[in-house]
Amino acid sequence: MGAICGLCKRDMLQTDGCDKSTIVIGGIGYEQIKVGDPGDFYEDCEGDRCGDCNAKYGHYHHAGCDCEQCPVCGGQLISCDCLDDF
Repeated sequence: MGAICGLCKRDMLQTDGCDKSTIVIGGIGYEQIKVGDPGDFYEDCEGDRCGDCNAKYGHYHHAGCDCEQCPVCGGQLISCDCLDDF
């Protein structure tokens, strides 16, 4: 068994990505940036999987992923100051 996502409760090594697609920042819900979307670390790398959370291209990163970008500021989600409720 691999690492379990804190949101979708699935093994990150056995799924295509997280099933949560919205995060709340400043009381507003934003759609998360998918693996390969503009601004993502794997932008235009079709066929790749995230090297941190193993999410497949076109799917959402798992909770706490080092590679997920903030949909507000574009910085690294886990370390930006935008996040208040995830």
